[in-house]
Amino acid sequence: MEQKDYLMRYFEQMGIVLAALLGFRKKGDGSGGLEVINEALKEFTNMDSQEINSIPEDHLLDELTSKRNLLPDQIKFIAEMLFQEGEFYGIENKPGKGLQSYRKAYLLLRHVDANEQTWSQERTDKMRYLQSKIDHG
Repeated sequence: MEQKDYLMRYFEQMGIVLAALLGFRKKGDGSGGLEVINEALKEFTNMDSQEINSIPEDHLLDELTSKRNLLPDQIKFIAEMLFQEGEFYGIENKPGKGLQSYRKAYLLLRHVDANEQTWSQERTDKMRYLQSKIDHG
């Protein structure tokens, strides 16, 4: 029952956040979207965007999995928020920050992909998109 409650909370949280982000994207409000991302990260992972972005890429997985003991769904959530952050940095015309977010999102999604027992077309497509963004940086 506890696992079911956790999963329900996770999906509800993700749905609320993505709906809010869609509204900010439609309005072209990058700063509003970035604030929602920051608050969602704090709520679901006890880390804010600045803290996550301050972790060097080569230490990110170890920091999140071994040192912080985050659950796989939290890693997926961070990957999604980093992806969204990259998109909103594009709206804000801050491609350097967006690229950093895309690179970390890709790194986390590769980790998820390697450790999940189920294949996901959505994850595969997102990884291709991120790789394209990174390659054309």
